[in-house]
Amino acid sequence: MFIKCILIVVFCLLFWGICYKNTGNDKKNMLSFRSYPKEVQDMIRKNDSLKASVPADINLVKVIFSNIIMFTVVFGIIGVILNYTIGFKGFADAFVYFLIFGEVLNAFDLIVIDLIWWRNSERIRFSFIPDKKMYQNSKLHIASFIRGIPTFVVPAVIVAGLLHILP
Repeated sequence: MFIKCILIVVFCLLFWGICYKNTGNDKKNMLSFRSYPKEVQDMIRKNDSLKASVPADINLVKVIFSNIIMFTVVFGIIGVILNYTIGFKGFADAFVYFLIFGEVLNAFDLIVIDLIWWRNSERIRFSFIPDKKMYQNSKLHIASFIRGIPTFVVPAVIVAGLLHILP
């Protein structure tokens, strides 16, 4: 169980590292455009040098579906490795592990990355919007967290089922 817990912690830190690496200047910050409060997004849309970089609107269903696919693949790879090394005691054991894995990652994203680091870091601020107050609205982060709760159930069920039928 210790190795399984360490793996979750490593993935949380890896996720934060990816977020950190993809911030630091206006161009990099545009990768997370949809994470910014509406007021900041509106200011970016009016900025002559960045408005061309504003991504097109996306379908929320497509985002959720792509997250389900991505985490099914990631959990599947981890699951196969763990299944043939440490092992799972059955479907329920694997399901609970991957559900906890996903929900811990989701909570880490909200609490540590979004509410603590993201809202307070100068790295995420655009050069023409330096005021920290502009970045404090957490509605989008909380909405993303809430969407993530059921989103992690599907990969957990799929991967646990696949691991249960593997020899």
